[in-house]
Amino acid sequence: MDQNKVLKREVWLDGRQIPIDREDIWGFINNSRISKIIVTPEQRKLLCFPLKTTLITEISSLQDLEGVTPGEIVLAAQQELLLEAKGKGYLSCMAYDIQGQEALENSCQEAEKFDFIVIDFDLPTNIPLELLLARLQQGSTIILKRETTFEAAEVAFGVMERGSDGVVLATQDLNEIMKASDYLTKQDEYQIQLETLTVEEIRHIGMGLRACVDTTGIMTQDEGMLIGSTSTGGIFVCSETHYLPYMNLRPFRVNAGAVHSYIWMPNDKAEYLTDLKVGSKVLCVNTEGKARV
Repeated sequence: MDQNKVLKREVWLDGRQIPIDREDIWGFINNSRISKIIVTPEQRKLLCFPLKTTLITEISSLQDLEGVTPGEIVLAAQQELLLEAKGKGYLSCMAYDIQGQEALENSCQEAEKFDFIVIDFDLPTNIPLELLLARLQQGSTIILKRETTFEAAEVAFGVMERGSDGVVLATQDLNEIMKASDYLTKQDEYQIQLETLTVEEIRHIGMGLRACVDTTGIMTQDEGMLIGSTSTGGIFVCSETHYLPYMNLRPFRVNAGAVHSYIWMPNDKAEYLTDLKVGSKVLCVNTEGKARV
């Protein structure tokens, strides 16, 4: 199967300006594809996040590291503080507010000290970003640009045909946050080449156990999963989204058939249906070959 993925970009949500009591926004975030969120130490203590979430904690002193596990990302605007945290085993993210040529030059010289940098410019033009990318393109530091709309974020992705490695979306606008979530969903899409087959014979081969694959997502009428008895090919089995008498639709389920069969998984892998367990990630495919995790 030929699977082509969209170029992946980092998308962080800056949650620091979102009030703790905005349950509508936090509720959407927790149930969206957004998994990387910048938070204050107070937000980290008071808000609940699902296990999928990677928190980037803003720190203004070493005391803010309390409750933050080494290996997590911490963000600061003070270089010495961040380097000290890095020495203690934390991943470092430096925040640069760049105003003028001198500040841009300093950021280019310092950036490689850190694992990540978040840059914010005083002008709407992306020329400073072009200059920074040109200087740092051979380095390993991940470059994220702060934006307030997702339209501007997509522009940043295209700068110099390479773009920033990611963006930090700073907004309380739920519509913009939804656009970011939709983008992350598309990043996980695959394209698989499907072929049409003709059923020539049906035979009864005896009774056996069957498996249903229930997901924590909803499938559409043109979606299902690839199931088969060889590792080189499977059959598209549709989701239970089509009308049957006497029962309700179950758009979260594929009736996958015999338990000995393979199911196609992300990253061009196949596993037996009996190998699936709670938390397994399976491939959902539509009739045009578009697939998502």
